[in-house]
Amino acid sequence: MHAVVTRRTMNAARQQETMERARSELVPKLQQAPGFKSLTVIQGEDGIVTVAVLFESKAQAQAFQGDAAGWARTLDELGHRLESQNAGDSARKVVSMQHEQVMDILNRPLAQELLNSNIPARLAYTGRDGSPRVVPIAFHWSGEQFVVCTPPNAAKVPALEADPRVALTIDTNTFPPRVLLVRGTASVEVVEGVPSEYLEASRKFVGAEQFPAFEEQVRGLYKQMARIRIEPEWAKLLDFETTLPSAVEELLQ
Repeated sequence: MHAVVTRRTMNAARQQETMERARSELVPKLQQAPGFKSLTVIQGEDGIVTVAVLFESKAQAQAFQGDAAGWARTLDELGHRLESQNAGDSARKVVSMQHEQVMDILNRPLAQELLNSNIPARLAYTGRDGSPRVVPIAFHWSGEQFVVCTPPNAAKVPALEADPRVALTIDTNTFPPRVLLVRGTASVEVVEGVPSEYLEASRKFVGAEQFPAFEEQVRGLYKQMARIRIEPEWAKLLDFETTLPSAVEELLQ
């Protein structure tokens, strides 16, 4: 495998436009490129966005350089400042390390306690009108991804197809609070019937005695559902004892 990793400081005023142009101008070309394997976008707290493109071989990555250079010029014109670019196995290791760091947080005991609790996630995304949205929603944690399900006609479906960037929080109402913060990228797939992940997520809220009737009801109601998979790209765990919000940590230094 051969990775190309680019880091840019984003011009916030043009970021939404950039996402829309990337979906229409860059992503279709990538999907048709020989050897293309994956595209990963990681939003950093410092305003720097890391984009990693993975190809099967170096030659296939080099064959895409013409299109990549054209897209780089577009990003320059939109005011997104290039910080660095790396390619090869070392670049792939950088992406892998970032993923491992996120998974390390999500696999910690407190994170696992929150992920397996019956606390709903608060899912934040951008509506089609550009304004922010947040909804409480049941979720299933697969060990790698968050999966939420919703009717195909829900407003969040076209919104996430237009802008897949999301954030979610799972938090307690105890003192001190326990909070898991996650940012990631969503992908939407409309499937026939009721996904198993929807049922697994619902088990955390519906009692065992009521579950057979609940399952029968939802199977009769939903002929299709939208399955939304969220790939975590950033995570932070707060227990307000050993870990605090970064702004509070700065005040204490």
